[in-house]
This record gives sequence, structure tokens and C-alpha cells, in this order.
Amino acid sequence: FQVQGPHEPMVAMLGGEAMLPCSLVPPQSIKYKKISWTRTLPSQVVHLYEDGRDKPEKAMEEYLGRTQLVKNILHKGIVVLIILNVQPSDNGQYHCEIQHGSFYSEAVIELKVAALGSRPQFHMGVTKSRELQLECKSEGWFPQPKVQWMDSEGEEIPADSETHTQDKGDLFHVTTSLLLREASQKNLTCSVWNPVLNQKKEEQFSIAARLQRDIGAFQVQGPHEPMVAMLGGEAELPCSLEPRQSIKYMKISWTRTLPSQVVHLYEDGWDKPEKAMEEYLGRTQLVKNVMHKGIVVLKILSVQPSDSGQYCCVIQHGSFYSEAVIELKVAALGSRPQFHIEVTKSRELRLECKSEGWFPQPKVQWMDSEGEEIPADSETHTQDKGGLSHVTTSLLLREASQKNLTCSVWNPVLNQKKEEQFSIAGQ
Repeated sequence: FQVQGPHEPMVAMLGGEAMLPCSLVPPQSIKYKKISWTRTLPSQVVHLYEDGRDKPEKAMEEYLGRTQLVKNILHKGIVVLIILNVQPSDNGQYHCEIQHGSFYSEAVIELKVAALGSRPQFHMGVTKSRELQLECKSEGWFPQPKVQWMDSEGEEIPADSETHTQDKGDLFHVTTSLLLREASQKNLTCSVWNPVLNQKKEEQFSIAARLQRDIGAFQVQGPHEPMVAMLGGEAELPCSLEPRQSIKYMKISWTRTLPSQVVHLYEDGWDKPEKAMEEYLGRTQLVKNVMHKGIVVLKILSVQPSDSGQYCCVIQHGSFYSEAVIELKVAALGSRPQFHIEVTKSRELRLECKSEGWFPQPKVQWMDSEGEEIPADSETHTQDKGGLSHVTTSLLLREASQKNLTCSVWNPVLNQKKEEQFSIAGQ
């Protein structure tokens, strides 16, 4: 027999079901043959059927409880694998292998996973050179979508910028922007297209005279350099309006990468803590006594390693809003280095240096008594449940290094280090 599969890729929607078919030629019952569905390597088992029953214990963890074989057509020589709750990682090639005795044959089937993202959303702002910039955003696509701007005549307009990011769930988010020069002061369309489904979502933006007047209302600005906060301490993230004006009755949103990831929300003159993500509850405050000056300062209390990263300060008044991105770098100085000396199996002396409780991952260096760097024989970094880094480095004490040695551990964010000297006196 020979195993055959479809020539064209199979397509499945994210979160739905995928059906991967293969069949025997000539047709014959497969009920008591061995059927293996695998990924690239034979060890990457997706589903195994042997001795007339499924063997889920042989499957990779990420497919447990998510696969089924259609049993009522096995007697016709047809195998259909169903994958439930399709994920982006399911995208790719699958091997359908059928074995009878010592003979086997296989076919390769390609699965293309697809997701249609959100409708495009627009944001208009003013650049430093006082040009109008229109930004179009869309989230939740798979695979990476194509993006296109068109004018009111349907002619394509080259984008001034286009960035694609991927979230933890492997979905793509796209942001594209246009500078609104004189010739483009008409209706514009932003179109986002899925190449697998050949489907798109698009929105039209009308640059009415009223909106153009509103655009000059304000711009949100933030610091150019990252803000630094010590682990366990307080972080202060500032942003401000230009030109300066009171923000007291505007909507102020502090978010992480996605708009849905709310860190702090202020609206209608009140904080709204119930809108914040759970990990920020009770840990954020707005400094109220500078809001009348057009200044927003967000305080984050009891700073954690997970607080490190980018924050968006979004200020909205009516239908217009502007935003700035502020980066927070969290830092922690770890313990003073501690030494441990031992004898290896080959009777050499090995000096080990350990330090714990750093954030982010520190740099480590050995130096001799003249201050010259010595390459380490080994270096390992581990991270505890709290996100803190621990480092262990070691040196074999050969003849040339029988002097004082220094182990230095350095935090690259704070540009501070802790070091200890080890004297190999009389050894």
C-alpha cells in the first residue's frame, strides 16, 4: 500500500478545529494497523493509534486531550485526525505514517493556522516637526498580515513606517503610519489582509476640517531616557501635555503593550482601580497636585521584576487622544560574592564564586591581582520564582593564578557592582 495526503495545505481557524486527512491506496481497512501522526521528528508524536486503540500517553504534552481519530471510516482506508482548540503553534507540517508488520508508508500534510484580527483603529498626532501623522493599528492576526494604505481613488500610498510585534500567544499586532502631507488631505483607507484566508479588514478615515483644527490641541510627551526603579521601592513614570493645560477632567490611561493591559485608569475626575490588571491592584497612584499644570506622574509601589518594560501614557479629551511611551527599568543589587574552594577529580583546585538576588541578569568577571581579566572556566545563571537572577562562576587555580583573585558581579542598569577578593595564601 501507499499513504496519500492532500496536495494543497489544510486551513484551520485559530481556536477552532483542524481536520487532517490521509488514505491508503489501494483502499483497505486500517483498523488494526499502526497509525502515527507526528511533527518533523518521529519522536514528536501528535497522536498514536496501535492494536486497535488510541494511546494518548505517547503524545506530546501540547497535544494531550486535543486530538481525535475519526474511527467510522478506518475500514475504508481513510484516516482523519481532528485537532481541537487550534493554536498558532499547530501551524506546519504533519506526517501521517501507517505501518503493517514491517512495512510502512507515510504522507506529509501541511496545516495553515489563521486568525482574523481586530478592525483597524486610527490615532492622529503631531510630530516634532509639526506635521500631522495618522497611525493605524490592528491586533490579533495569524500569520503576519499584509498592510496597505489607499487614497480616496483606491490608489496605494506607501507607508512612512510599519512595525509588527508578536504577543505571548504568537498573535501578530501591526502598526503603520502616514504623514499627512498636502496631497493626502482626503479620505484614507487602512487595509489589513490575511494572506492564508485571503480576507481583509479595513477602515476609512475622513480628515474633516474640524478634526484638523482639533489636532493642534495637545501632544503627550514623555522622557527620552528610561526611568530606573529599585526592586521593592517606588517607580515614578512622568508624562505631560504640550502646550501645558489642566488634565484634571481628561481621561488618563496608563497601559502596558496592549490597550487592554490597564495599569491605572483616571476618568471623570476619579481613579478607577477596578479597571486595572490584578497584578497592579493597590500598587499604583496618580500624583494629583500637578495635574493642573498638565503633568501626569504615575507611582508604582512595591516594584516587582515583572514591572520592567514599556508603559503607554494615553490622555484623551473628547474624540482626540495622544500618547507617549515610557520605559521602566527595574533593578536589584544582589548579595556580596561568596567563595567556595574544592578539589576536582583530577586533583586540581577549583574556586567557585556565587552571588544571588540580582535583576536584571548581572555581568560577572574574574580579575587577577594586577586587575587583568581572567576568563572563567564556567558560568551559570538561574532565575528564582520571584524573577531574581543567581549566578555561579568558577576558575581552576592553575600555577599562574596562585595570587589574589577578585570576583566582580555588576548590574548593567545601575552600573554598580559588588566584588570580593580571595587570597590564596599558603595554599
